[in-house]
Amino acid sequence: MENTKADDIPSVVEEEMRLARVANIPIDDQPRYVADRIRLRIGGCYDYVRKRTLSPDQRKSEIRRRFTGNNVAELASEFDLTHRRVRQIISGK
Repeated sequence: MENTKADDIPSVVEEEMRLARVANIPIDDQPRYVADRIRLRIGGCYDYVRKRTLSPDQRKSEIRRRFTGNNVAELASEFDLTHRRVRQIISGK
């Protein structure tokens, strides 16, 4: 399979999303399916897809706002952070 140029990536994403719908891939499985297909087509590159739309500062504010004193594990799981990092954020680091 031929590598795709970086400026073609948006068209690759659009095409793979359309193909996932045509192939009747269940809606819950479509993000992983599309990401895997993009990796195959682009080949040999590091890719990162953010899970959250919050900026790091917004995430810190949200963690501090939602901290109740005994929910470090819950926040760590929800925000995909370690317990240690959640404690650092809560303490202002």
